[in-house]
Amino acid sequence: MAISPYMASIRSKIGSDLLLTPAAGAAVFNEAGRLLLARHDHDGLWATIGGGMEPGESPAEAALRELREETGLEAEILGITGAYGGPDFEVTYPGGARLAYVVTMFACRFLGGTLNLEHEELREASWFTNDDALTLPSPPDMKAIIPDAFDWWAANRS
Repeated sequence: MAISPYMASIRSKIGSDLLLTPAAGAAVFNEAGRLLLARHDHDGLWATIGGGMEPGESPAEAALRELREETGLEAEILGITGAYGGPDFEVTYPGGARLAYVVTMFACRFLGGTLNLEHEELREASWFTNDDALTLPSPPDMKAIIPDAFDWWAANRS
């Protein structure tokens, strides 16, 4: 999806300077305990689904909105796998815009829907086991997010 009107307004004022941004992500698991990951268009790397929050939106609402917008899929939030920030969560996008995300990650159960990727952001998506997920080329933030998600799922799935 293109930059949101809210973010475009901020960028018009600060240019490409580093911006601390609240974000939310969905660690979506299917019945087999596999995690949904998508390969992102801007860097070709595999990651969970998520993105920046909009004004007035809760982290949970943002995670589910991002999932719907980027994949066409629906999920149910079961809990929080973690909250993250720091150097591994800084991203420089094409064009030079820099963001430092503070991410709330949610464990989610896949409910259904037809996979319909938002091709401006994602190249492909698939379901992965823990072992397979850890072998994929991923951005630095996934080194914490993916293991935490699988640990949460193993301890809390019902």
